[in-house]
Amino acid sequence: MLRRIFTASLFAGLMGLGAMAWAGPRDFVICLPLGEGSAAAANRYIKPFLRLMEKKAGWPKGSVTGRYITGIAACKAYVRTHKPGFGLLSQGLYVANRRAWHLKVIGRVDMPRGAGRRLYLVVKKGAYSSLDQLKGKTLKSNHVAETSFLSKVIFRGKVNAARFFRLRSTSSPLMGFKSVHRGRADCTLVNDDELAIMKRRREGKDLEIIYKSPRLPQTPVVAFGRNASKADIAALRKALPSLCFGDGKSVCQNAMIRRFKSAGDGTYRSIVRLFGR
Repeated sequence: MLRRIFTASLFAGLMGLGAMAWAGPRDFVICLPLGEGSAAAANRYIKPFLRLMEKKAGWPKGSVTGRYITGIAACKAYVRTHKPGFGLLSQGLYVANRRAWHLKVIGRVDMPRGAGRRLYLVVKKGAYSSLDQLKGKTLKSNHVAETSFLSKVIFRGKVNAARFFRLRSTSSPLMGFKSVHRGRADCTLVNDDELAIMKRRREGKDLEIIYKSPRLPQTPVVAFGRNASKADIAALRKALPSLCFGDGKSVCQNAMIRRFKSAGDGTYRSIVRLFGR
């Protein structure tokens, strides 16, 4: 089920267009460390979405293309080399690079079931009762790629995640809690959507939450301030909240998006403060 949500539809599908030759101030880059999903399978969902975006923003048909990148180093290299105008970035990449990339938040994505509003540290029932008890233990999750964000924001600066845990990454949103259930990991991190799925599965019957992250403001839609024009930024900012209504409703539903919300830099002030940059 999760493979149809967000990364497997919107992001992977959008980036399935990455084989095209493209370089322009309206191009999108999607950077999701440890992202998952088949671009080929999702591509059919996103082509109508891109055409809808162009229509709502008043841009020529075919003027928006994109690239889906899951590696942090690869994303940074791509931004440096290709200079995209817009993007959807992980919250970790946003807070770490907002100044260097001159990022301006122009919206955020609201998905069904609220995936990503918090992260929850999950262990086997009765095994541990606090974060402190997990020093040196194995944390396996699809949310551990960005260790600075993990340390400063998710764990509020209480631990240096890379040193405190034995981190094991996976691109599967289900593998973390399955590994804890099977005794192959001591703990995992799951978001709201993954937590709901975990509770419905047999693997979740013997698992419990011992820590909750601060509330997270959802995945940001950003403009690269030195690449995108002021007119294009204003046009897309205005268009985003209306994309999933009217003739765009079915397009967004097929891409597993409820809607785009208005947002600005201030929406992310709480996590920027925690990150310290």
